[in-house]
Amino acid sequence: MGDGVPATQRLAAHGAMVSDLAQAMGLGEAGIAGVRALVRAIVRDEAWRGFATPAGEEVTWAADQFADFVQAPLFRGLHTTVSDIEYLIGDDMRAVDALHVALRRPPGRRPRTIDPTTPDTVMALTKATHGNSRAYALRRLRVERPDLHARVLDGAVSVHAAMLQAGFRTKAITLPIDGIRAAGMIRRAFSPQELALLVDALVGPCGGGC
Repeated sequence: MGDGVPATQRLAAHGAMVSDLAQAMGLGEAGIAGVRALVRAIVRDEAWRGFATPAGEEVTWAADQFADFVQAPLFRGLHTTVSDIEYLIGDDMRAVDALHVALRRPPGRRPRTIDPTTPDTVMALTKATHGNSRAYALRRLRVERPDLHARVLDGAVSVHAAMLQAGFRTKAITLPIDGIRAAGMIRRAFSPQELALLVDALVGPCGGGC
């Protein structure tokens, strides 16, 4: 909601969005479409940062408190978990990206002290640092390859394919502990030049151990 809108009207509109998201979450899988759309909108407009409850109470959250907002009691928050939101938004990449943006710690902020009795909060704030996670991949693409990030959000490519295209991941295969089957998989996956290099490494003077 843009400039020129009275603060009370803006807060009420934000509060309605928060209430609608809480209701959609309560519907479970029946509310998936609403959850996805509302997560995108609430993060885009930062509606969760400041809103009015149905009783007119003004609620504000700091930029690094999205997980707290999610778990807070109804009217002040969503009374749910980040895991439940992730489950319902599924592979809607725009909603996934919005959720990860909301959970991101603002630059310059010191790490928060986490209550160990709230494992969902710990998971939400720490899992994006893992190099193979979807959150990490989206964040890196958003910063370093916005062109590929936009294609992921549009559904044109998968997160993994975009990371490979950007050179941020190396294509890998999983080999069985069976020489014949492993050899067949390697032949299919490697180019002739790569196979030659592999053979040299395996039978060379160091036996691949140099």
